[in-house]
Amino acid sequence: MPQKKIYPVDYKLNKSESLQSAFVRLLSGLNDYALSMSRSSSVKNADDIIHGIRKTMKRSRALLKLYRTVIGEEIYQHENILYRDISRSLSGIRISSVNVKTLNTIVTGGRLIGDRRHYQGLVHDLKTDHSEMIREMLLKQKVLRSISLLLKDNKKKITEIPEFDCDFVLLSAGLRRMYKRCLTNLQHAIIQSSAENIHGFRKPVKYLWNQMIILRPLWSPMMGQYIRHLDMLGERLGVEHDLAELERMIFVRYQAKMAGFEQLMHCIRKERQHTQKLAWPLALKVFAEKPGAFANRIKAYWNTSGFNAAGQQFVS
Repeated sequence: MPQKKIYPVDYKLNKSESLQSAFVRLLSGLNDYALSMSRSSSVKNADDIIHGIRKTMKRSRALLKLYRTVIGEEIYQHENILYRDISRSLSGIRISSVNVKTLNTIVTGGRLIGDRRHYQGLVHDLKTDHSEMIREMLLKQKVLRSISLLLKDNKKKITEIPEFDCDFVLLSAGLRRMYKRCLTNLQHAIIQSSAENIHGFRKPVKYLWNQMIILRPLWSPMMGQYIRHLDMLGERLGVEHDLAELERMIFVRYQAKMAGFEQLMHCIRKERQHTQKLAWPLALKVFAEKPGAFANRIKAYWNTSGFNAAGQQFVS
């Protein structure tokens, strides 16, 4: 089961505020949290800091995609591109970290045939390269310093976002758009289960998961169950993605020495197949509705809850 997620920001709607106020509070809070992490100079905790910043960028982008119809393209594009580029600037380190952890899990997990020491040299090489990458990007290139400056400048821009009227019908358009993207990409991934297609499905699943967490107070018992299944699906797709990244890296980097890694590659592919078999039945259940029906169901939760744009109870 997925581990319980802890959010440093009050990542949900509150009855005491309008939908417009919720947007500004959430975006500002996420920006501030990422800013605080980017100011860290600890190389020892670099992996946790980088992972935390990237997760916060995803949450921010999920929020933007939910409100896209309301806030307009100019604000959406500016904020989305900023957070996308920050996340991309850290992707190399994050992939390197995941490769080390995934390979170490396989090597120490007793699933490989033969002498484990044969693969420990590969683990050592990846760990060494990862440490050098951290020193290069964080100490020499000062990537976190650059991110800190970007987020500090953006902090003021968020407070200057002009007021806008927001009806939940408009928010449901963003929700419907993300659900439809999940459903379309799921169909592509099932027809052709390439690493690219599976990752293309995983990304909107994570966005939808974050969006549903924001909306969870509309009906916590029902939406909480759906969120847990989205989380479980995201975790399974994440494991598949990590294995695919490791497989690609080993093939590209050690192609000339592949004779020594057949068993490892076979083990990775077997794990990927197993993970996919677990993911597809769950995905088909999670996305059993049509996009319009899904959006209408969430709108019904809104209409019969104590939420509306003014924070007053509204029943249709």
